[in-house]
Amino acid sequence: MLVSQVGVYMLVPSDPVHILSVPPVSVTVWSICHISLRVISPGAPFQRAASPPPAAMLLSCAFTGFVATHRFRALPPVLRTPTGFARGLATVRASSSGSTAATSDWELPPSWSAALPGLLDTPALVQLRDALRVERESHNILPRPEETFAAFEACAFEEVRVVILGQDPYPTPGHAMGLSFSVRPDVRPLPGSLRNIYKELETDLGVPPAPHGCLQAWAEQGVFLLNPTLSVRAGAPGSHSELGWRHLTDAAISALSSRREGIVFLLWGKAAEAKAALVDETVHAVLRAPHPRLGSGSGLGLGLGSGAGLRLT
Repeated sequence: MLVSQVGVYMLVPSDPVHILSVPPVSVTVWSICHISLRVISPGAPFQRAASPPPAAMLLSCAFTGFVATHRFRALPPVLRTPTGFARGLATVRASSSGSTAATSDWELPPSWSAALPGLLDTPALVQLRDALRVERESHNILPRPEETFAAFEACAFEEVRVVILGQDPYPTPGHAMGLSFSVRPDVRPLPGSLRNIYKELETDLGVPPAPHGCLQAWAEQGVFLLNPTLSVRAGAPGSHSELGWRHLTDAAISALSSRREGIVFLLWGKAAEAKAALVDETVHAVLRAPHPRLGSGSGLGLGLGSGAGLRLT
């Protein structure tokens, strides 16, 4: 959409489902322009919309913006979460086309699909997908299906600067959200592992603890928050360690090692340290430390944050 002093130009998708693929603010703008201005469809030449009187434009924007925002909030929760939006959109498109294949929660984002071509279709990963489906039918599995690949969605392959390897997701319902060591912003109290990470940050760098436990900001700066195992039964730590996740997470680590340079790998705990063999230490830096749940003061290597130019809160 192009805005100038003399008019507004806009292109509206012909498929109504496509409107779900733009962020909430854009949904509001779309509704404003749809009602207040003249709209054209794909394939038609751009035309300048007539400029409405300023007072009418103001009232129309206020009203339609309010309606559009509340319509967006009325969408299913999966369509309104940062990690689940793309998957929710895929689900809507699949259902609208009559497809019954439930594959929307089993797709990597484009950058990782390109780095790991066809991996999810290999026999080992298909077997894992089927085993996970059976587990979900009889147990409370964490995190939610649409958050399984949240670490991959939050940090593109070519943007990874630091890898923090953990173990498996938090087994406490409501905690796990797809990023290693991270929890939802409203979780209180914070898990012991995360509290110790924050203590180490304060001890090493003088960084005061964040008021929440969501590490999404780290991921957006290139910190790949990966657990070697991406799912767990509620209340049963390590319950999915042999389910087959290593075929995916090992491949991701190996791809970063072989196709990228200068990444810092933080391996916290025995499960993470076992992955050191996948990393070329002549090209990358590998730092090993006990798992944060064992207590602060164990040297987690978080001092790299200052040198890497990362905002740690």
